[in-house]
This record gives sequence, structure tokens and C-alpha cells, in this order.
Amino acid sequence: MGLSQAKFAEAIKSKQSTVGSWESGAREPGFSVVRSLAKFFGVSTDYLLGLTDEEWPAPGSVSAPEPTPPRPVDSDEAWEVMRDMYERQELRALFSTARKVSKEDIEAVDALMQRMARESGRPGPYDTA
Repeated sequence: MGLSQAKFAEAIKSKQSTVGSWESGAREPGFSVVRSLAKFFGVSTDYLLGLTDEEWPAPGSVSAPEPTPPRPVDSDEAWEVMRDMYERQELRALFSTARKVSKEDIEAVDALMQRMARESGRPGPYDTA
């Protein structure tokens, strides 16, 4: 992943010295931290703790966590978009279709959706109000 201790600690809202103590074996992270680490790395807590070789349990199993996509980008805005597409099937369908049409078609649909948002009173992502 190529993160320094400082950057990693910042990403998981912890202190660099704490991360260092985990790496050296002087301390072990608590449950809430293990859960945060699993979300950060996009794996189950069981996988992170070495209890299974499967990154995710079978869907629907008792120990299956709510899936969270791995975070391959640094931009908070890009991460939010990716998470929304991962969690909302209708956005995945829209994106999948958008990949097959021209830039002009996408711009026309975007303008239409912006107009619909304004007319409904819901602000669109480009509104500065």
C-alpha cells in the first residue's frame, strides 16, 4: 500500500506512536480499532485476525460483515462516489449504462438530472447555493 506510519495513522484516526507499538508487538489494537482496520483494508475482521483465509465470509453467513469496498483512491470525493455506487444498485446500473454512451449523451442526461433536482427542490452536486 506504500503508506508511512504517519499517513496510515492519520487515515485510521490514530496516533503514529500507537501504530508503531502495534507493529513492534508492544500493544494490540482493541476491537473497535480492529473493526476500523478491517474496513480500511476492505477485509473481514476474521481475515485480519488470521482466523480465516477468506477475505470475506460467504454472503448471508452469520459472520458476514456489511461489505465495504476497498479504498483504492486518495480523493475523499472519489471515495464517496465509489462508496455510493457500491451501496446503491441503481447508481451502479446508471454508471454501467453511462460507460456505453457518448460524452455528449452523458452531459445531456446530467443536465436533465440537474434540472430535475432543482425543480424538486433538492440541490444537485454542482449547485453552489
